[in-house]
Amino acid sequence: MFGDPGKQAVRSTVLVIDDEYGAQLQVELAFLTSDVVRLVGMASNGSHGAELAEQLQPSVVVLDLSMPVMDGFEAMPLIHAVAPRASILVRSSRDDEQSIQRAMQLGAGAFIPKFLHPDDLRRTVERAARGTSSPLLVEAVRRAGAMRAPPAPAPAPSWASS
Repeated sequence: MFGDPGKQAVRSTVLVIDDEYGAQLQVELAFLTSDVVRLVGMASNGSHGAELAEQLQPSVVVLDLSMPVMDGFEAMPLIHAVAPRASILVRSSRDDEQSIQRAMQLGAGAFIPKFLHPDDLRRTVERAARGTSSPLLVEAVRRAGAMRAPPAPAPAPSWASS
């Protein structure tokens, strides 16, 4: 069900934790053609995901933040504890500064948008599995850092001082 276990080139494994069926399907389709990573499991909440992470010991965990039972923020420390070698890539539609910073503080290796094209998602996870950087990851981290400084307030219009 999760990729072709007979592929000899596969060096890394991926666990997806996301409660949205469409997102799970998109990720499964993204990895059908990968020779670098193989999808080994899926969970629909953080609690089940942490259990699978302990059992499967994946190289990479693709983790949503907003889920029932246990969200991604709660799951991250558990996943790190039971699968310490796994890289966690947060894939979420929540892209506000606070969510990105909190995910990074909890040990996420990257914060990637949920709407990322499946080919870009595959390449991003493959790079994470190899331990190399991705322009998409660098951009996400750069954007998170850039958001820390609030923009300067716009000057008041000249008519407002009258």
